[in-house]
Amino acid sequence: MKRLLVLLIPALSLAVNLSLYIDSSMKDRITVSVDLDFGSIELGASLLVSNDGKFHDPVHSSYYFGHYFRAEEGFTDLKLENFSLKAGRFSPRDDVESPYSLFLNSESNPFAAMGLSYDSNLFSYRTLWLGLTNQLNGLGFPERGANYRSVTLKLGDIRVGYQEAIVYTERYFDFEYFFNPIPNFFTQYSRLYSNVLREGTNDNSILGFFIDWNFHKGYLYSQILVDDFNMNRFYGGFQNPDKVAWSLGGWIDLSFGKVHLYHAGATKYTFEPSIAGLHDEYFHYPVLVIPVGDSTRMILPEENYVGYKYGENALSFMVALEPETEWFDSYLSLELVLSGAKSPINPWHESRSVPEGTHILDDEKIQKIFRISTELSKGFEWVRFRIGAIYEFIDNPLRVIEASDGDGEMYVPGEGTESEFKAFMEVSVGF
Repeated sequence: MKRLLVLLIPALSLAVNLSLYIDSSMKDRITVSVDLDFGSIELGASLLVSNDGKFHDPVHSSYYFGHYFRAEEGFTDLKLENFSLKAGRFSPRDDVESPYSLFLNSESNPFAAMGLSYDSNLFSYRTLWLGLTNQLNGLGFPERGANYRSVTLKLGDIRVGYQEAIVYTERYFDFEYFFNPIPNFFTQYSRLYSNVLREGTNDNSILGFFIDWNFHKGYLYSQILVDDFNMNRFYGGFQNPDKVAWSLGGWIDLSFGKVHLYHAGATKYTFEPSIAGLHDEYFHYPVLVIPVGDSTRMILPEENYVGYKYGENALSFMVALEPETEWFDSYLSLELVLSGAKSPINPWHESRSVPEGTHILDDEKIQKIFRISTELSKGFEWVRFRIGAIYEFIDNPLRVIEASDGDGEMYVPGEGTESEFKAFMEVSVGF
């Protein structure tokens, strides 16, 4: 028995964390997370309780002082040598380290998901399934799922990777897209046109590449995503829009601290469906407004895009500084975001036909967001304190309208300005 305990105890670790976040508007978030790691099997769970108004529990909120519950994470991760199989609910991460990653949103947006990965000194391989919408209470949307895959070659400190994603409808999980290593485009084509019977639907295939360099004093990367590329420029004819996104940046460690620089953008119509009602958009929920109690609220693009958090028809720029001190950790960032009209569910916006040429920020009005944020944090053996502030100024804030073509709602820049200042404090206790 003693021998068995000696074998088990070194392979077992337990982490429990309780976090309380409260801001100057008296909105709070309480997070309880538990992680149990047996070495080859890890179990993780995270529960959020909040009154921030993003969601509403019509049955129990009166008992919980206006709070709602949300399962942020709950997963099982099987780890064997270089392999990992993770399944449950979690927020997947892109292969590049960036606030502007293109294939998987850098925000913490949990999905029902399953991921299989292999990692070695020479290369890595990831395949990931994301559950998008499944039986949405009779709202009329089809079952939808997405898959992401990456193959990365490692050349010392430099990595070169191929990335792809695909969105499909009328099914929640697609076995072949998850396990078949052939690029999605060829798998989709074979199933749709080269089989005795046509399988699946005309799915939305996206591909791209990245390169990054993780060196001693910093990290640099560049990434490109192609949703649709105009080949007619080489042969003549109608110039359909290029649907592309790009991202680049990184950080460098200087004598006074780390300096971060990032930039990203996406042309108009990127991530959209090409046919009205198909719902193969690279978007979690195919709605722009949701009910919250007796009212509604607009879902922010960064809450719902599967990929680049600001979506199509946008440019973003960020500079950040992490000063190096002996007393506490600190962070300061400045961000500028420019956005035009966008619609994850309405192809070609208010046009009934495919517009000619590539477009970006050519709208009559442009939303401009200027955001500055700062924070200080200090950790001790069992507790960590974090305080900070965020100021945001928005010119021509996005609003939701019903497009004139009748194919669905759109985000469009509106009139006026908005501003908000918010201070916050967070205390985390864990072991």
